[in-house]
Amino acid sequence: DALRLASTEVSCEQGVDFFNIFLAPFISGLSPEEIKDELARFLSSLNLTVSTGISFGIETEIPSFIAESKAIGPNGNVIGVYGDYADEAFILSSLILDIFSEMCNFKPIFNPSLIIRVHPEKLVSSDVEGLLYKAHLLAVYGLPYFANIFFGSEEKVSYTANGQGFSANWKGDWELD
Repeated sequence: DALRLASTEVSCEQGVDFFNIFLAPFISGLSPEEIKDELARFLSSLNLTVSTGISFGIETEIPSFIAESKAIGPNGNVIGVYGDYADEAFILSSLILDIFSEMCNFKPIFNPSLIIRVHPEKLVSSDVEGLLYKAHLLAVYGLPYFANIFFGSEEKVSYTANGQGFSANWKGDWELD
């Protein structure tokens, strides 16, 4: 509901970066099937109910500047730090790509858009390679988008599918900027 309501306040597109990371604490204890079912319902509903575009930023690994931030979980409770949820964030990335692939078998999905953040130094991981392979299979349908994060200064930039980038250069704090 928050994204649908916020869509009335924006003229172009909403960006939700680090989507898989911030959602990761909420999937602990759930089976992959439960997670996939809930995510599929959520993504389908966004496609139908939000008139403006939405971009979800997906990280292949948890960036260092987020890893030590307090992780917010169910009921708004702090449950460790986001670095504790690297496995869950990776599972979410993989399941999100699977869901988009299945949905695109019937009709290409353009809302929400996926932004896959690619860090060259992390391409040596076979897990990341497998995830990027899944993402490239979706390119047949015109999505997802890829953000090549070549410089450390780009790590704190949030991107949307319409090409906008929002950097943490106002206060220097990624949470505020």
